[in-house]
Amino acid sequence: RNGADVAKALALGADAVSIGTAALIALGDNDPRWEDEYQKLGTTSGAYDDWHEGKDPAGITTQDPELMKRVDPVAAGRRLANYLK
Repeated sequence: RNGADVAKALALGADAVSIGTAALIALGDNDPRWEDEYQKLGTTSGAYDDWHEGKDPAGITTQDPELMKRVDPVAAGRRLANYLK
């Protein structure tokens, strides 16, 4: 659920942990500023979970060059680092 849980799991002997969806949200997925585009996909920001389709309005889980431009990798990296702390 958060960085502390990751640390606890590792301290208890886990070889690896998975943060999947939480990391996507920390990177900026489901951002309300893309609400109109989420609605065009039949969902809403905060509820989008069809990352495998490659139509992610936030541009994080897509191969579409135009959507990919929406992601600021430096800002996304900072948000993910903050989440993990």
